Amino acid sequence: MKIAHVVNRLDGNGVTKAVINLCETLSDRGITSDIIVLEKTEYPLRIDIQLHSLGSSGLMKRQNPIVKYVRKLAKYTVGSLAYYSLKAEKKSAQLDRLIKKEGYTHILLHCHYSKILFSKVKEAKCFPVIHNKKSKHLKATWWLPSWINRHVMSKALVDRSTIAVSKAVRNDLSKYLHVEKQQLSVLPNVINSAAITSLAKLDRPLPAKLIEKQYLLAVGRLAPQKRFDRLLKAYSMSTCELPLVIAGDGIQLKLLQRLARRLRINHRVIFLGHVENPYQLMKHARLLILSSDYEGLPTVLIEALLLHTPVLATVCSGAREAVANCKLAKLVPIRKLSVLAESINQYSLHPPTCDECNCMLDHYKPERIIKEFLNLVDYESNH
Repeated sequence: MKIAHVVNRLDGNGVTKAVINLCETLSDRGITSDIIVLEKTEYPLRIDIQLHSLGSSGLMKRQNPIVKYVRKLAKYTVGSLAYYSLKAEKKSAQLDRLIKKEGYTHILLHCHYSKILFSKVKEAKCFPVIHNKKSKHLKATWWLPSWINRHVMSKALVDRSTIAVSKAVRNDLSKYLHVEKQQLSVLPNVINSAAITSLAKLDRPLPAKLIEKQYLLAVGRLAPQKRFDRLLKAYSMSTCELPLVIAGDGIQLKLLQRLARRLRINHRVIFLGHVENPYQLMKHARLLILSSDYEGLPTVLIEALLLHTPVLATVCSGAREAVANCKLAKLVPIRKLSVLAESINQYSLHPPTCDECNCMLDHYKPERIIKEFLNLVDYESNH
């Protein structure tokens, strides 16, 4: 068995971490597991994991201004997935050549549009892996591109064994894209508890102005889905005097910095940018906060609970599943800022303590997930 994972790029986001964890866990069990990127990427990987690139060259490079314009035009008129469906024949043939050269037997399609680009692959069994709610992810600015996106994705998943990272994602696929339930398997992301605990213990000083257990923390891409604007507004409404640390980078950085100034909390909000090892910050935070509109499986909550850091999260898809009634976690309604603000006050003053989350974390142990994954692969190979 030789497996390859297709991602857009490796940039340290949640999908990147999930794919690398899965690759390393499979490699530790003697199963070759490599990564294929669609954009050329330099990223430190273990020596036993190969990195291949299927990026376009010449005039078709993503950085080409004409290609950028065509993609943008398609996005707002007929939907971005319609553009990628036109390239499916060529990109599938390109992946087929790499499969034959490297001898891959199974391909896991992780990134959003890889399900479309490689819908015509013939040389290996392909498993689409869905990391987010498609009912939210496929929405466009008006009904026509939204409908076309939905139709193209639904067609790409027909008769393909599909992996969802949570029950919430599985239910969304069944309801929104009408994927048959017998096609869907739930396999959560691998949580490497030993590595997380080890990284959290590294003896490095905290960033300037931060004192152990004297700050609130939010970690994630600064993207609309994550709703850091909601967090800033709730934080400004609270009476909490602890600083709020935001670890992450993204397209909304400047917008959020302006919002913090407008709310007059910029002196209490620290934007750290991308942090290579956020686990030390997590371990020493008073509270970790997630304010997303939707998630597939918010692994940041699981990682914080693993380090016995209390979490406060909106009841977005996947959050209830991630925390599984752990006493260190509190979930609040998505659209009630006042409740989030009051919870920030309460949890920052009196954070809960509990050592009973280990049974919940058993669900994400590598041994269990790899066993289920291999059972799925064996079943599909024999049918």
